[in-house]
Amino acid sequence: MKPLPIVCTLTESELKDRGTAWAKLLGSGLVERRRIPGGVRLAPEPGARVALLDLVELERACCLWMDIEIGEAAVVTITSDSADGEAVIAQAFLPAGA
Repeated sequence: MKPLPIVCTLTESELKDRGTAWAKLLGSGLVERRRIPGGVRLAPEPGARVALLDLVELERACCLWMDIEIGEAAVVTITSDSADGEAVIAQAFLPAGA
């Protein structure tokens, strides 16, 4: 099966707001943020679980090319079937150079 194209359907304003929300969470709300095969694994602080799950649901609604799974304790894996998608995910969710 051919991977879905990597597209963003958000307006510029929506993209800025979403980026700000992710930056806040990624900066202080996670106990784990690491690369895995095909993408990333994010584990929230207990107090940040709802914020992470809210953002994940927003991503599920607009980024159909991402495969998002939610595990125990709200641990989230975000992956893609394509190398390009994996690179976009790493750039969005990992610190520079990780």
